Amino acid sequence: MFNLIDTAIFGLIVIIISLYGLLRYKEEKIKENEKKLPELLKLKQKWIEERDSFEKKAQSLKEKIKQKNQQIKTLKSNLKNFRWTEEDIENFKFMRGTELQYYLSTIFLLKGYNVYDPPIFKDCNIDIIVEKNKEKICIAFVDRVKIRKLDFSFLRRLKEGKEKYNCKEIWILTNSTIEKTLKSSKLLNMEWIIQNFPPPKAIKEYEALTTQLHNLELMYEETVHEVIRRNTWLKELEQKIQKEIEKRQLDPKRVTYAKPTNQKISKNSD
Repeated sequence: MFNLIDTAIFGLIVIIISLYGLLRYKEEKIKENEKKLPELLKLKQKWIEERDSFEKKAQSLKEKIKQKNQQIKTLKSNLKNFRWTEEDIENFKFMRGTELQYYLSTIFLLKGYNVYDPPIFKDCNIDIIVEKNKEKICIAFVDRVKIRKLDFSFLRRLKEGKEKYNCKEIWILTNSTIEKTLKSSKLLNMEWIIQNFPPPKAIKEYEALTTQLHNLELMYEETVHEVIRRNTWLKELEQKIQKEIEKRQLDPKRVTYAKPTNQKISKNSD
């Protein structure tokens, strides 16, 4: 059995170990507190560098977007310079339905028309309505197969659509060479289209440019969000640093770290 001396010695050992543990804990806390401000400042510097890098990237993307918009503008103004080849004409002959409509609708768009669908799909046989200078034209697209069904009933429905949508004219566009005299509508065949519209390769070039533009705009938006995110982090971090400086009763002028800029970045890509 433990006697009184053994108990006292054991108690003394426990007290010494406890005091040592307490001292070590305080030392670690002191070291941790001493590291806190430098770590906060280091983190701040890291976020500032990241923010500045994203700002630079956003500016570069903005310039590329501007250039891409200019390329699209140039393409629209140079549509007349595209030339039809024999291969283009041969391929155009065999365009059907949706493909033919997409090509011709996009051409109207590039030529500066406002293009929109009727509220009801193919209402009164009208595929699209185009508008320019406050004048509307009802458009029907008829491929080489559908042209055979161009009868009185089809034309009567188009005339109803013209009145319903207050169109000035009715145009029937076809990739057929058939010529007909229509009383209430203009039949614009393949030869007319080749003379007045650019070939489908112009649309492919336009698609490529608009796809590139869309991707650049997405990248720009994501980059701007990264800038905004880091500015938010820096604002919150600045408050923590300020509290730490006040806690240590330090002179803010003697605390060296890179200060954040107030530079703002536009979310618009012009």
